[in-house]
Amino acid sequence: MYRNQKQFELFATKQIKKTLTPLMIDFIKNCDLLFLSSGSTSKQHCGIRFGEKGFVTVHSPSQLSYIEFKGNGVRDTLENLRFNKQIGMLFIDFEGSGLGLHVSGLVELIEERAASPLTPYTVTIRIQECFIQCRKHLPRYKKVDRDGQYDPEYFVKNGIL
Repeated sequence: MYRNQKQFELFATKQIKKTLTPLMIDFIKNCDLLFLSSGSTSKQHCGIRFGEKGFVTVHSPSQLSYIEFKGNGVRDTLENLRFNKQIGMLFIDFEGSGLGLHVSGLVELIEERAASPLTPYTVTIRIQECFIQCRKHLPRYKKVDRDGQYDPEYFVKNGIL
C-alpha cells in the first residue's frame, strides 16, 4: 500500500506506461508462463498459460497476442473475454531476474485458428497500461523436469471429470 497520495502519484507517473518499453518486450519474449485474469458480470477468472519462451507474441509496443489452447474444455477465459474485453496479464521470471510485469488491456480479436473443437484460438490484446512488479516479495523457483508427458485427458480417463 502507498504511504500517501504523493508516493502513489510518483509511482503512477514514473512506473506506469501506456505501451511496452524495449526492456518489457524482451522480458515478455523470454517468459514461458503467464497468469491472466478475465471477468464477466457474475464471476472473475484467473488462469495460467504455459509455453516455450516466446509463446506470447509482441506485435508492437501497444499490441500482443497469445494462443489459447483447449484446457479442461470449459473455456471460461474465452467466454469471459467475449463478454468483457478487459484482460489482466502478469508475467513473472521466477528463475532469472525475479521481476514481474503487469499488463492490462482490451481484447481486440479472438480468432479461431482452424475448424475443430480442439482448435487453439489466437487472442490479440491492445495494451492500455503496463508496469514492472518489484522483486522484493516474489519467491524464487527452479524448474524441474517432469517424468513422462502430460496427458490432457487424464481426468476424463480416470473418472475425475
